[in-house]
Amino acid sequence: TVSTQSTWDLFMVEAQEITKKKVVGIFGGSFDPPTIAHLQLAAGLINGLPEIEEMWIIPCGDRPDKKINCTPVQRLEMTKMALNEFLPSTLGVRVDDIEVRNGIALPTYELMKRLEKQYPDYKFYFCCGSDLIPTLYQWDNGNELLSEINFIFYPRQGYEHDLAVSYTHLRAHETREDLVCRLLLEKKK
Repeated sequence: TVSTQSTWDLFMVEAQEITKKKVVGIFGGSFDPPTIAHLQLAAGLINGLPEIEEMWIIPCGDRPDKKINCTPVQRLEMTKMALNEFLPSTLGVRVDDIEVRNGIALPTYELMKRLEKQYPDYKFYFCCGSDLIPTLYQWDNGNELLSEINFIFYPRQGYEHDLAVSYTHLRAHETREDLVCRLLLEKKK
């Protein structure tokens, strides 16, 4: 089991290194449609990780690899409506239209680099389910993604961790199997 104390210690060290930067979690997806579970997850991350000052929900642009029923603008508006209906504005969760303005979905690496360039005084963490860990190397710019982008992983059924686990940099030299083995070993601690 990943110890709660060691996970918080790791996150606190990362947060202390960037004390002058606002810490923002990025939660991307198709949101076709946005669900209560999406909102609960965003609220849970911002409430469960006090160093996270804001959570940005980012509906993706058009994706040729995935059947999506609604247009990007419709999904953006539905996500805004759901957020306004179910979460207090004081919570620090907002919807961002960077991908919808782009027209097509941005690969995660490109999205995060654009955000870093646009907001140099912010520290971003890409939030995704622990079920995606084994596939991150296969994403566009997988090695750069893992060596340059900050992640927070939240538990997904069948890939549980006791707490959302944050890694400033996953080691780019690790193979997919090495990464999964390392996370499983850490889980047993």
